[in-house]
Amino acid sequence: MTNYVLTDKMKLEEQKTEQQVNLDRMAKVYVRIRDERAAKKRVWEAEDLKLKAQLETLNGHFLAVMQTLGVESVRTAHGTAYRSIEIKPTCGDWDAFGTWIIKNEAIEALEKRVKKSFITEYMETHKNKLPPGISITQEYTVTIRRK
Repeated sequence: MTNYVLTDKMKLEEQKTEQQVNLDRMAKVYVRIRDERAAKKRVWEAEDLKLKAQLETLNGHFLAVMQTLGVESVRTAHGTAYRSIEIKPTCGDWDAFGTWIIKNEAIEALEKRVKKSFITEYMETHKNKLPPGISITQEYTVTIRRK
């Protein structure tokens, strides 16, 4: 009977070792794939920067020609270029802007988005309760740190 127990124990240890080897291989492959993605992303981003610069140069030429001609659009055999004004607001003083929003009841001046860190902190201080109207989705993720 002792041999039987030893055999079972040995099989169990073999299984653990085999599982560890599988996990080691999986982690190695995971890190390799992640590194490959990062390398490809860096190459793509460098190429994309060059293309963006070329588009900006062409954009500048189109704007200069349209301004010279005094027109808002130019039709070509390959497409129509339109000139328009794009507004890009920035905020240098959030306290002043926040006070103005409250005073003028202008909540529509803000985008509708929930700040994840605020909800996380709120849940920590309120026993996992959520503010009214808020729901969350949680999912497990796996992170592998390089050894």
